[in-house]
This record gives sequence, C-alpha cells and structure tokens, in this order.
Amino acid sequence: MAQIKSQHRAELKAALGVALASLSAHDRTLLRHRFVDGLSLVELSVLHSVGRATISRWLLRLRTALFLSMRVELKRRLQTTDSDFSQLLEAVQTSFEMSLGKALNSKKA
Repeated sequence: MAQIKSQHRAELKAALGVALASLSAHDRTLLRHRFVDGLSLVELSVLHSVGRATISRWLLRLRTALFLSMRVELKRRLQTTDSDFSQLLEAVQTSFEMSLGKALNSKKA
C-alpha cells in the first residue's frame, strides 16, 4: 500500500484538491472543524445549531462526495487497470482522514 501511495502521491494530492474545490465553503469549513480542529460531533452540532445526527449525516455525505470526486479524477489522470485502481483507492481510504486534515489545513476557506 505504501508503495502504491508513494508512486501516485502527486495524483492523489491533486485529486483531493479537485474534490475539495468542488465543495461549498460551508462544507469545507465543516470538514476543517472536524478533521483539523478536532471538534466532536456535539461541538459541531452546537456550532451549526443542528442535531448531532444531522452533523453525522452531513459528514457522511461529504465523505461520499469526496471519494466519488476523487475516484473520477484519479481514473481520468491515471488511466490504470481496474485492479490497480482498486488497490489505489484502498490505499487512499486507509489514510483519508489524515490526508484530508492536511489538505484542509493548507487551504484556508
């Protein structure tokens, strides 16, 4: 997995950048609060004046949207076999939150 991620580090970073850029400022801020600032679901629910379940749904929706966007972008950039692409996506999922936090921290919305 480490070799796969290392080989495609630039493409992964670019795909995550494209995926984050497709989100609204509100969504990027929510993700930054969660993954950079480390706010809990309760803290996020107070901050956004919604219930904890709503925050959970928002985060799930955003995670899904980011993965789908990254998948499309990586598939376009790499033009690899389905097997290689599946391995790359598996590698991405294992370190997604850490990569997301770094990307959000470097791109202030």
